[in-house]
Amino acid sequence: MDGHDIAQICLNGHVIASTAGSSPQFRKNRCDICGEETIMTCKACNTPIKGYYHVSGFIDFNMSYSRPRFCESCGKPFPWIETKIDVANQLIDLMDSLNEDEKLDFKESIFELVKETSKVPVAKVKVNRYLTKVDSDLSDGLLDVLKETLSEKIKKSFMK
Repeated sequence: MDGHDIAQICLNGHVIASTAGSSPQFRKNRCDICGEETIMTCKACNTPIKGYYHVSGFIDFNMSYSRPRFCESCGKPFPWIETKIDVANQLIDLMDSLNEDEKLDFKESIFELVKETSKVPVAKVKVNRYLTKVDSDLSDGLLDVLKETLSEKIKKSFMK
């Protein structure tokens, strides 16, 4: 039958099973990478997390699957994205070379990149400018968080 399966993902974003609905034998209560709890539904609205897309008569030996960042039902970020945004915000708060307005603008720009809104071109410019104003350890830390958080499309256009 064609359609999406249900995924099971830990709160830190490690994919446990992209076919947890059709293959319950692969489900785990906790992640074997980080030990965190696993979920199969959005914590905000209880909608199942979209898993692997099955196509009748087609065998996908790669079983390619990318975990979602936001719930398609309620629009809330999944816990693994919330955590990364929180970490990015904590790093920005440590940037003493920025004033409070700049920090707030920096945080909003990061969120625009994560959400891939129409403000991405402006957000990329702002983030790059703010990164040049801060210590390299903080900018490196923030770039590491962004590499784990942004979509491949934004990473390719932003992080060269």
